[in-house]
Amino acid sequence: MERPKITPWKDLSQLVSVREQFYRKSDDDEDCRAKACSLVWVWKLRGNLPHAVEATALLTDAILHDDPDKNSIFSIRAAYSLAFCRFVTGLVDSKLHGRKQSMYQKAMAVGVPASFVELRHEATHRDLPSLVVLRDAATRSMNWLWEFYWDKIDDGSRCICEPFPEDEPELNDDEKSDILLQSLTFLLRPLIDYIYTTAGIREHRNRRKQQPGVKEDAIRNIVALCRKEKLAGAQLVEILIDRDVGHLSSCGYGKDDTEAEEEDEALFVVWDDVLKELSRSYEPFLTLLVEGMTAVLVSADADNFLDVEDWGDLIGETFEEELFQWLEHILTDDAWASLRNQYLVPTHARAICLESGSAEGFWASEISEILPGAYIPRKTENYTPSGAPDPSIDQNPDIAVLQNYGWDFGQAISCRPIGARRLSRSQACHIPLTNVTFLSHPSLMNVGKALFSRRLISTISKRKMHIESIPMWTGTGNNYAYLISDDASKDAMVVDPAHPPEVVPVLASHINDGKINLKAIINTHHHHDHAGGNEGILKQFGKLSVIGGKDCAHVTQTPGHGEKFKIGERITVTALHTPCHTQDSICYFAEDGNERVVFTGDTLFIGGCGRFFEGNAMEMHKALNEVLASLPGDTRVYPGHEYTKSNVKFCSTVSQSEAVKKLEEFANNNQQTQGKFTIGDEKLHNVFMRVTDPEIQKAVGATEPVEVMNRLREMKNKM
Repeated sequence: MERPKITPWKDLSQLVSVREQFYRKSDDDEDCRAKACSLVWVWKLRGNLPHAVEATALLTDAILHDDPDKNSIFSIRAAYSLAFCRFVTGLVDSKLHGRKQSMYQKAMAVGVPASFVELRHEATHRDLPSLVVLRDAATRSMNWLWEFYWDKIDDGSRCICEPFPEDEPELNDDEKSDILLQSLTFLLRPLIDYIYTTAGIREHRNRRKQQPGVKEDAIRNIVALCRKEKLAGAQLVEILIDRDVGHLSSCGYGKDDTEAEEEDEALFVVWDDVLKELSRSYEPFLTLLVEGMTAVLVSADADNFLDVEDWGDLIGETFEEELFQWLEHILTDDAWASLRNQYLVPTHARAICLESGSAEGFWASEISEILPGAYIPRKTENYTPSGAPDPSIDQNPDIAVLQNYGWDFGQAISCRPIGARRLSRSQACHIPLTNVTFLSHPSLMNVGKALFSRRLISTISKRKMHIESIPMWTGTGNNYAYLISDDASKDAMVVDPAHPPEVVPVLASHINDGKINLKAIINTHHHHDHAGGNEGILKQFGKLSVIGGKDCAHVTQTPGHGEKFKIGERITVTALHTPCHTQDSICYFAEDGNERVVFTGDTLFIGGCGRFFEGNAMEMHKALNEVLASLPGDTRVYPGHEYTKSNVKFCSTVSQSEAVKKLEEFANNNQQTQGKFTIGDEKLHNVFMRVTDPEIQKAVGATEPVEVMNRLREMKNKM
């Protein structure tokens, strides 16, 4: 028998009425929020008041208190801080009873953004945050409470803010699976809304304005659940590729009008970005996604595709065709190359294709041609089984002897590596371009193939994005300006040209030689040793755009966080706001195909970070460990100064890791380190990006990441 649940409200309609008063005005436009707060305080006296309801009332009361004409700024900040801290503390302390975990771990488990915990720490242990920050935090908190509590009370489902009954009976596997499915579906809801809203899909255009950080928070919550529950990753993939739900297959499936095609393209682009972010954030995701798609397609072979021999036999668009297009894109597109290299393990997907009878299926064959490391012949091809010499290969006693020792002789091929220039036989060291036999052995697989490819490749494709470092004030400030140009269009922009006497000759030489078309100046922040040369560059080269923070000299354009702009035809640059060193600090993430770089100014150095001149530890923690750390691991770092030797000297005082030792060795043997290390490298050797590492926490005597960041900076300042 289900236990009765005692609530402070009379019935559900009363709770719904309070929700309407908190989040909406009544029909006569009366602001009923104060009335709702008063009723909640009455409920509080009755007991059993859910934390989410109390937190909503506290935050609303603080918002109503926000009147500078009646109350002092300090009292307003104090009210906001108290309400916010109680809201966050109640969430992270009410979960996971009996398990010793940090607040960050508990926050991840219940879907609370890490920034909430950071701000709570700031408000509790340091100065009260600014009013602007607190107002934004209150708004985000109210939105979070709506998504995770108030929006769910109508259907009677369990809200994440409500603790589980301590004596709840143990669930069986099916019940656990159902709850996991419901949890994933719930966590996916804001992400799906974000995708459709961003893509501008018709039925979502009239929704309220998209809140910032929705995608990041949603992915963070989903990944937290996947890490906590072993089966969540596979179930997430099932939801995404489900025929009936149709999240991925909806990108074009069943659409036939022009506007729908435009929507499909926009939807595909946004979904593609989300899938990449999931792959970066949750390492097994890409493998699970490929395996799931492969399993669905191969199983369809036996049901519906027995008579299909080629694409011409497919009648109309099918669910399977849409799914294969996604799989083909993921396995072959250059934009996915680094993710495939880092995270994809195709063994299981390959095994699915090789199951008895599957190899002759249409989809199994198509997948085998694009799946890394797998080739499965179609039944219509003349195929020589592995181990049997190809008839076209001249037999001799040596081959027979090698076969007896386990060597395998594959088929002759007629091809040449992509991008290689066809050479004469003499140029190719007498290796013919056709009828080449590859040798394979358990210990020497593909050696012949690798050698063959190396011999034939005579030219290397030129990278389209070109970056030239321009050292300035060497021996004193050790600054860098950077010239970034698109080789195809010759369009170029110069980053932080602070010292015109050293920068102008380089730019003028390239312009006079017809190598670049200088379009703009990019500034990472307003300090004189970064933006102080703007006037001199403009005088020398005429009217140029100046892209940077609002305080930069002669600025003409201040991009928003996440805003993109182009350099030439191929290079896409994304502005990343990283306030702390200065409040107008912006890092610039540039992409050209698989080439990725980030210009970090004085926010991130190789092995270090900038001083907190206009910010605090919480802001630098967010800049380094949320914003920049979320970039692909192979993104090369171009900082504003050459400070690596002094940085690694400090790193070695708090960490003796192998990565720090390697950085120290490199710095001692090289004068310049810009562009030589990646974001992935920084996560290993930069102690400011290792604030959750027990080694660093022990060295500074703190465990909260923001406090670790603060102590590291104080220690570095004293060196």
